[in-house]
Amino acid sequence: GLNGAVTVDAGAAVNIETSANPADVFRFNTGGFSGGGPGTVITLNGAGRIGLVPACSYTGNWVLNSGGLQLHNANSLGNTLNQITVNAGTIMGSLSTTAIPQPIVLNGGTIGSINGDFAYDGVISLAVPSTVTLTDTVSGNVARGVTLNGVISGTSPLSVIGWYRTKVLTLTNTGSTFSGGINIDSNGVLQVTADSNGTGAI
Repeated sequence: GLNGAVTVDAGAAVNIETSANPADVFRFNTGGFSGGGPGTVITLNGAGRIGLVPACSYTGNWVLNSGGLQLHNANSLGNTLNQITVNAGTIMGSLSTTAIPQPIVLNGGTIGSINGDFAYDGVISLAVPSTVTLTDTVSGNVARGVTLNGVISGTSPLSVIGWYRTKVLTLTNTGSTFSGGINIDSNGVLQVTADSNGTGAI
């Protein structure tokens, strides 16, 4: 892992290549990312995982093309307006007392959790069919609950993959407008706690 801050130039396009081994994790342990500005993007590629441990002050967007991104702090992604696009791979919240506030574009990737249940507070856009997994995205044999508190929009379906029906995907926002429906596998469970959670078949 890396102990120390990483400063990103404004407008930079930063590419981070992870290990080819999905079990490998490279952690940014202290300092986090700072700098950035309009037009700045950090893109993550590779089969391995990146762990963002501290809070950071970075301003700019994120793109996950493969592998996994572990978030260990509510401000791991920096500014609350920073958008993360998940083209493939899995964004993984860690620690059940933390919620990620940034907007998420699900472009074929997966939202999940490790080390406990997890909540995502930012708005979520469903660009193409995407997934929420209720199985620990590291150990693979433990159920984890996921709560989506932000407005969900888009016309693509969301699939829910569970683990022996022991944890649920909870949707809480009354303003969601997504219309692609929700596909629930035989082990998935959906809990709706708001009056309006989009349209479409379940």
